[in-house]
Amino acid sequence: MNGRYLPSTNGNLAYETQKQIVFSEMTSNVCPSERILCANIGKKPLKLSAQMLPPYAVFQTEPEVIPPGQEADIVITVDGSKLPDNLGNGLQFNFIVEGVDAPLTDRLVRVTIKRLQ
Repeated sequence: MNGRYLPSTNGNLAYETQKQIVFSEMTSNVCPSERILCANIGKKPLKLSAQMLPPYAVFQTEPEVIPPGQEADIVITVDGSKLPDNLGNGLQFNFIVEGVDAPLTDRLVRVTIKRLQ
């Protein structure tokens, strides 16, 4: 895992990439998922959850419990049929990763949804 992950002050969780997810070409009849690879760099298993998710987004990790020293995917799924009608060209929202002892700003993940034109 060394050198592959961003330096993190996010408690026991390190991210391989930026904490940002982009859904491109979103339509009302799809439910795509996007992933962020992460690793448990602590000594205890991690079970993550999310706060502030809108009703059209679902959070999970694979695996559900991340053993110490192991990698996992944070998976966000967006249900296009539940997106607001006034989406326009797109929208953004943030959610907070729970289950990690770190400052709030280190636990924020930004999601951008772009509607197919």
